[in-house]
Amino acid sequence: MQYGPYIIDEFITFSVDTTKQTTENVDADAAPTYYIYEDEVETAKDTGSMSKLDDSNTTGFYTERVQLTSAKYSYGKTYNIYIKWAASTKNFSKIHNFILRPPSGYALGAVWIDTNNGTSGDISNVNGIATNPVDNFTDAMTIASNMGLTAFRVASESSITLNASVEGKEFIGQHWTLALGSQNCADTIFTGANITGVCTGANKPHFNDCEIAGVTLPPSHLHRCVLTGTITVGTLGDFFLNECWAGSSGVNNPIIDTGASIGDVTIHNHHFGGTIEYKNLGQVGTDLVHMSGHGKYILDATCNGGTIHVSGNIEKEDNSGGTVTINNDANANLTNINAEVDTAIATMAADAVIIKNEVLSPDGTVVSDAGNTTLTFKTNLTSNEDDYLIDAYIKFKDGNLVDQIKKITAYNGTTKFITVIGAFTAAPSGTPNFDIINR
Repeated sequence: MQYGPYIIDEFITFSVDTTKQTTENVDADAAPTYYIYEDEVETAKDTGSMSKLDDSNTTGFYTERVQLTSAKYSYGKTYNIYIKWAASTKNFSKIHNFILRPPSGYALGAVWIDTNNGTSGDISNVNGIATNPVDNFTDAMTIASNMGLTAFRVASESSITLNASVEGKEFIGQHWTLALGSQNCADTIFTGANITGVCTGANKPHFNDCEIAGVTLPPSHLHRCVLTGTITVGTLGDFFLNECWAGSSGVNNPIIDTGASIGDVTIHNHHFGGTIEYKNLGQVGTDLVHMSGHGKYILDATCNGGTIHVSGNIEKEDNSGGTVTINNDANANLTNINAEVDTAIATMAADAVIIKNEVLSPDGTVVSDAGNTTLTFKTNLTSNEDDYLIDAYIKFKDGNLVDQIKKITAYNGTTKFITVIGAFTAAPSGTPNFDIINR
């Protein structure tokens, strides 16, 4: 993935999902390590460990934020971020890259906005440049119109309320606040903002790496967003959420409300993490939800129809009274799996099938013999089959070796001698009793 471009002293925030390259939905064995290299220079400019983000609601999601200071980074260079980690004792890696471009006039082809430290004014090539950002949205839009620009760079902690259409524009920043102001956001891209309010648009707006609080949206694309409030559907159509997650779990869950009078809404919510609630499904028309990921979904009592297709590891809470059609065929729900395993275990136990930690054969007894040692000894077992006990375990029930367990490596069906790996603390004394177990 390519990030940027950036300017000196900006921060770059990069991430890795360690579950993407494994077959298990688990965290990395330890925090992933990153190295940032300039062009083909072998010495890393920065290195360190990434941090787990929102551990209670995500699995294998790590991020890191690094400042691109002039002491380490230069304009006109290409930088590669090499990330490595281990998961389930296997090694994995991922590479991101970014570039630095110097500010010159409207650097990066963008009008620059800093509502805290900028200045007012709409003079072309004077206001809204990287070294003299404007402090308000109106001036920024005027400059963009005069200069034929469609991109805006927003400084951290800035706050903007839209008061005009931003169709086809792009707003990029980190940790800034945006109120949509009931404006037309068709084909607009927003990155790194805390989003509230209402917008419209015949073509889908895009929200990347944003926090989505209370909003009303037309059909939209949301990518890597944290959901903290209610997303109310403004118009019918397809909504795409990819790699989004709940900002809280169990209390104040995020909500997608398809509306009591909209109808024919399709929600594509893939690679989701955490708990999410759906409201008003099927009130009008045919609503459809495709959901994958891990966590939980809740069907509110306001749901009155529609269909939800679920895949991944997702629990459900259905308060709709069964009015919503639920297709769970591709859902590897752990609760269901555990219940099925319990049923299978009970069935196998009833059929006297060998299962983990259960007695493999009737109780046995050591037979006193001059050949008995800490590693091999004679038994009263009746089987004549050589080595049928290999990889099972022997556990003493009494005597001088009570509760000691060793793995069996050989059994002689003629002599009835058992051989183990790793010596017991002593040779069996007398005729102690034991169990053969399969672990």
